[in-house]
Amino acid sequence: TVEKLKQYKPKYSQEIRKSFLASYGISDVFISSDTVSSWDILYTILPDAILVGYDQDTLRESILQSKFVVDYIVPVYKALPYKENTYKNSLLNN
Repeated sequence: TVEKLKQYKPKYSQEIRKSFLASYGISDVFISSDTVSSWDILYTILPDAILVGYDQDTLRESILQSKFVVDYIVPVYKALPYKENTYKNSLLNN
């Protein structure tokens, strides 16, 4: 999904990114989507909230329009960037 949305392969693997997020203790479960428009997994795990990356506006909008969010009234948050002017991919990869 990251490659589809951003048009490039992420620097870190999905497992490394999950481990990094888990180290902050902000959630019990981290699930990566394998598609941009299928949210069936949400009916299985019934999350209390959904968090997307700070640069994932398209993904957030897609989730907000999903039947799951309408049915269950689940908040969908967007993470804040961490030192955006220092750690932005376009700056790091040049």
